[in-house]
Amino acid sequence: MIVFVAGDLLAAKENYIAQGVAEGNQEGLGTGLALKISKKWPNVQAAFKKHARAGKFTGGNSGP
Repeated sequence: MIVFVAGDLLAAKENYIAQGVAEGNQEGLGTGLALKISKKWPNVQAAFKKHARAGKFTGGNSGP
């Protein structure tokens, strides 16, 4: 279930938060909310770059 709330997303107590990125973006999380996420959780940036540069990133692809 999706629940809309207000406040500081980075202070959320949920197990997961999501940030959309454009397909073909291999440089990672460099601006806005994405930058704040990568500064708070540096391992997210490293994992994203590794995944994207391996050619496995198909953002926005819902399947065949």
